[in-house]
Amino acid sequence: MLDAGAEAVMIPSIETAAAALAAVRACHYPPQGTRGYAAGVVRASTFGMEVDYIHKANENLLTVLQIESAAAVEHAAEICAVDGVDVVFIGVNDLAGSIGRLEQLEHPEVRSLVRRAEDIILASGKPMGTVPSAGVSWQELFERGYRMVVGPHDIILLRDAARDAVREYRDYRGLKDPGGIAASPGGQSY
Repeated sequence: MLDAGAEAVMIPSIETAAAALAAVRACHYPPQGTRGYAAGVVRASTFGMEVDYIHKANENLLTVLQIESAAAVEHAAEICAVDGVDVVFIGVNDLAGSIGRLEQLEHPEVRSLVRRAEDIILASGKPMGTVPSAGVSWQELFERGYRMVVGPHDIILLRDAARDAVREYRDYRGLKDPGGIAASPGGQSY
């Protein structure tokens, strides 16, 4: 992805400082890292035409590491201390799943782990990121100290618009919506 031109990476499931360091090093050219050299022929360097590409690539890369398990929360301070980690992102649902509470985002155990992770990340001074979840709005997340909050993406916007359009049609036609599936009285889907 970096050779194709990505200038930011988000790496999931980082649980230890060693994993964080390995991830950061894999994304940077030597001496900062171990990224393999193909700079002279990749799209990211304009196929070798960009002067000083390897230095620019190292300097401009945004590295976001995801804390998504109870084990990661235990090591969050060490993960945050790794040089080259630009943003620490809390994956709340995966964090919940790691303690057997997938999709139970409001459960007190999940909220407690999220709060612990937040406190550790904020204390480190690293920017913190997540997606709105468990009834927490994006505004509240920014108020808590998050600096990267993912908004709705095209799939959700398209899905919701389609659902609303079908609902509007069904309301107009006086049709019932059987369990959220938009189907005609004859069984055809709309």
